[in-house]
Amino acid sequence: MTGKKGTINRYIQRQVRDVPFCGRRCLIEIELAQVWVSKNERRVERCEFVDKGSRFTHRFCHLVSGLCRHMSIQSVARHLGLRWETVKNIDKAYLHKTLPALDPSTLTDLKYIGVDEVARAKGHDYMTVVYDMVKGHLIWVGTGRTAEVFSEFLRQLPKQTAAAIEAVAMDMGPSYQKAVKECLPQADIVFDRFHVMQNYSKTIQNQRRIEFRKANKAEKELMKGTHFIVA
Repeated sequence: MTGKKGTINRYIQRQVRDVPFCGRRCLIEIELAQVWVSKNERRVERCEFVDKGSRFTHRFCHLVSGLCRHMSIQSVARHLGLRWETVKNIDKAYLHKTLPALDPSTLTDLKYIGVDEVARAKGHDYMTVVYDMVKGHLIWVGTGRTAEVFSEFLRQLPKQTAAAIEAVAMDMGPSYQKAVKECLPQADIVFDRFHVMQNYSKTIQNQRRIEFRKANKAEKELMKGTHFIVA
């Protein structure tokens, strides 16, 4: 909205996608006025239920982002007949619009927190995410996965909040451990079960290969099929 007066230059026809109706794909035809404000300035009428330049309604984006909370991006794309990149971009934009700003300096009542790295895109583009393990809420997101990134979050916490943190859950990488030891010396470091079991399984597999190579024919026959035996 500019407050400037203008005249309608022409009407623009657009087709946008809405939530499925009775299991069928739903497309909406809309007509927007292009207003001639001045000689070199033309503006298109704003639509309440579609963002500028978007081919999807707000409620369709809400549907896509909601499905992404329970399904993989690939599954959502296959279910709705969209490209993988389209689903990812819709979800990312919707989360940016709806999630509140996360300010570490305003956080209180933290006792147990968790930190992890997530891939933001294909390749090696990572983000650090921090959770309140008691309430199950996302409380901070930072670009990168280094000790400095996590330390940035910890240093912004109020002193009273930081001092009250008793434990931090994480994977077994050294970077997050370093940040906790420097910024939260009173907190325990707890390795998450997934990575502990993953390393345990790799250790068992490697040792089994070593023993199998050393075994004679009879011992190898005995060891076959024992890989997944639960003690």
